[in-house]
Amino acid sequence: MRLVIHSSQLSGNMTDQIEVFKNLVYLDFSNNSIRGALPKSFGKLSSLKFLDLSNNQFDGNPFEVLKSLFKLSSLLIDYNLFQGLVKEGDLANLTRLKEFHASRINLTLKVGPNWHPKFQVVELVMSLWQLGPNFPSWIQSQRDLHYLDMSNTGISDTIPTWFWETFSHHYAYYLNLSHNHIHSELANTLTKPMSIKVIDLSSNHLSGKLPYLSNESNHFVGNLPPSMGSLASLQSLDICNNKLFGEFPPSLKNNRRGDEYGSILGLITSIDLSNNKLSGKIPKEVTNLDGLIFLNLSHNQLTGHIPPTIGSMGSIQSIDFSCNALSGEIPQSITNLSFLSMLDLSHNHLKGKIPIGTQIQTFDASNFVGNNLCGLPLLVNCSSHGQIPDDEDHNGKERDGHGVNCFL
Repeated sequence: MRLVIHSSQLSGNMTDQIEVFKNLVYLDFSNNSIRGALPKSFGKLSSLKFLDLSNNQFDGNPFEVLKSLFKLSSLLIDYNLFQGLVKEGDLANLTRLKEFHASRINLTLKVGPNWHPKFQVVELVMSLWQLGPNFPSWIQSQRDLHYLDMSNTGISDTIPTWFWETFSHHYAYYLNLSHNHIHSELANTLTKPMSIKVIDLSSNHLSGKLPYLSNESNHFVGNLPPSMGSLASLQSLDICNNKLFGEFPPSLKNNRRGDEYGSILGLITSIDLSNNKLSGKIPKEVTNLDGLIFLNLSHNQLTGHIPPTIGSMGSIQSIDFSCNALSGEIPQSITNLSFLSMLDLSHNHLKGKIPIGTQIQTFDASNFVGNNLCGLPLLVNCSSHGQIPDDEDHNGKERDGHGVNCFL
C-alpha cells in the first residue's frame, strides 16, 4: 500500500491516527509544511519500507519513534527542525537501511568507538549532524557506500588510511567532507585508487603540495605514492579554501573517448583550487580538457602567461584567474570561447589591449582592474600600439578604488 502526498501544501501537526495505515509500505509526505513531533503511533507502521518526510517543519527527536520500523530501507528526513541525541540503540533495529538522507537537521550521534551498525547503507547523507571531533570510525563497517556526505559535521581529525580502503571501490561516485576541520596533508589524504566522480574537500585545513599527475601511469606521483591510482571518472574536484602549496600540476592530459580513452581527468567538468598557495605556471595541458565547464584558480600565487591555447576550451563557461601574479597579454584566442559567461582576470600583472570578442566587452570592468590593461570594458583608451598612454594610470586608480585585498 502506498500513500503519496508530497508538495500538497499540507500544514499543521500530523494526526495520531496515522496507525490506521498499518499496511503502508511506501509513505511520502515530503515538501509540505507539517510541523510538530512525529506521533508515537508512527512507530506502529511496521510494514513501512520507504519513508520520505523531507522539507517539512517536524521537530523533536525522530528516532524515538522511527527506531521500531525494522523494515525501512529508505529513510529521507532532510531539511526539518529535528534535534536531539541519537544513540546506538535508536538505530539497532534499522538493519535493512540502504538509503539514509538526514542532512540539514540538528542531531548529534553519540556512539562508542567500537560501534558497528547493523545496516549497510549505499547512500549516507548526514551534513550538519554533530559527528566529530573524531573521524567516525563506524564508517569503516560500511562496505557498500556509493554516496557519502559528512560535510559540516564538526570533524577535527585527520582522514584515516582505512577510509580510502572503505571508499575506493568502483561504485563510489560522490564524497563530501567539506566545511570541517580536517587537517591532513593532501599527500597523506589521497592514498588509494579511486574512480569517484565528485570530491569536495573544500573549507578544511588540508596542507602540503598539490599532487603531480602522471601521463603514463595515471597515478599521482611526487609526494604521493604510485598507489594513488586513476581519477578517470572524476567530474568535479573542489579543494578550495585550504593550505595547498607547490606548483600547479604540469601534466594534466586531455583524454577523449576512443581507444585511448580512460586516462586521468577525462570526464572532469569542474575544478576549484581557489584560495590556496599554489605557485608556478598554469600548464597548457589544462586547456586540453575540452569537457571543462568551470575553472577557478583565483587567490593563489600563480605566475607566467595565460596559456595561448585557452581558446580551445570549447565547453568552458566560467574562468576565474583573479588575484594571482599572471603576466603578459590576454591571449587573442580567448575570444573563441563562445559559451563563456564569466571571466575574472582582475588583480594580476597583465598588460596590453583586452582582446575584442563577442562576449569580452560585455563583462564588468571590475573583472579586469588591477592590471595594466586598456580597451573596453575598461574606460582606458589604448594608444595606436595597444599600450596605455604614459600619462595615465587608470589601473592603479581602479585597484585602489576597488579596495580588493587578494590575500584574505
